[in-house]
Amino acid sequence: MRGQFSATMREKREFVRHVLNYMQDQNFILDWQSAGEANRHDYTVTMPSGRTSVIELKGCLDGNNTNIFERPPQANEFVIWSVCTNPGADPRHNAWSGIHTRLSAEIIARQQRVDGLIIWDMVCGTIGPMPEDRAGAGTAHHDYRPLRIAAAVSLCVSRYRADRAE
Repeated sequence: MRGQFSATMREKREFVRHVLNYMQDQNFILDWQSAGEANRHDYTVTMPSGRTSVIELKGCLDGNNTNIFERPPQANEFVIWSVCTNPGADPRHNAWSGIHTRLSAEIIARQQRVDGLIIWDMVCGTIGPMPEDRAGAGTAHHDYRPLRIAAAVSLCVSRYRADRAE
């Protein structure tokens, strides 16, 4: 068995809050705020260039909620962020199914623009720890309950480095 933990949406939001706070502390982003319950999207992020990135938080991409998104008009960039904490999910199938049968179909049918996709899976497609831990590289990470932030932070940071240089 790959794990016993499956996070609630509240716990996923807390995880994302930690990642965004880390990114702000490292000056990769200027500021961020929760969009609140009245909006379809979840977070608004102000980049160092002044551009606005809007994030829609999702669970595993092979679920029905993947089809529900709307790019807000104020978004310079619209990013869908999947935080999959289902210990029984297959990360490869989850990504393939979400991109090919759900996201791409919605993007094409509704002519929606999505600028970025972040997929974070708690098991990282393995039975054991994250690959950087198995390699013994001593990669820095932050523990948050049973979730490890390093994988999500590295994806986010690489995506936003280019904007920081503007």
